[in-house]
Amino acid sequence: MIRKFAFDFYMSISIWMSNIEEVVKVICMFMKHRELHPSHFCARRMTKVFKRWMIPEGYCWKSVPPHHKDQYWRQWKIYFRWDDALPEDLVRAAYDRLAGTRYTALMHKLKKNRVQPVYVTDEAWRRYLQYWESEDFQARSRQATENRNTEVEGPGTGPSKHGGGSVSFATTQERLVSFF
Repeated sequence: MIRKFAFDFYMSISIWMSNIEEVVKVICMFMKHRELHPSHFCARRMTKVFKRWMIPEGYCWKSVPPHHKDQYWRQWKIYFRWDDALPEDLVRAAYDRLAGTRYTALMHKLKKNRVQPVYVTDEAWRRYLQYWESEDFQARSRQATENRNTEVEGPGTGPSKHGGGSVSFATTQERLVSFF
C-alpha cells in the first residue's frame, strides 16, 4: 500500500509502506522547528533500533557510550533519507534530541514494569536493576518526585501538570493551520 503525504513546509515526501509491520522502502523525512518529521515514524524506528542493542551500561541515555550512540544513528538512518540541502549534522542534532527522549521513555517503561523483556540480555537486566536500586538513583528519584509535586502557584493550588499530550508542537501547529 502506498501513502502520499504532501507538506508545503520544505518539500513533498512520499512514504512507501507495505501492509506488514516493517518498512519496505526508505522513509523520506524533513525538519521543521529543529524536529524530525514525520516524527512518529522517526521515533518508532529509534525504539526498534534501541531494542536490538540493549547494552548493560545503557541504564540512561547519558550513560550510553558514544560509539553505541553512533551505532544507533547508523542503524536508524538506514531507514530514512532527507533532502541533500539539509546538512547531516543538523539532522544528527535533531536525532540526538529525539533519541534521548525515546531512550528515556523506553528505560522508564522497563523500570516501571520490572519484567525482563526478551530483547534485554540477562547481564543488561541485572545491571539495570542494580542501578535502579542504588542509593544515588533512589535519592534523585525522591527529589524529582518532590519537584514534580511542587505547587508552583502557591499552597493549595495543586501541582502543575503538563497537558500537551504526546503530539509534537509542530504536528499540532500543522493541524491547527489546516483546521482554520
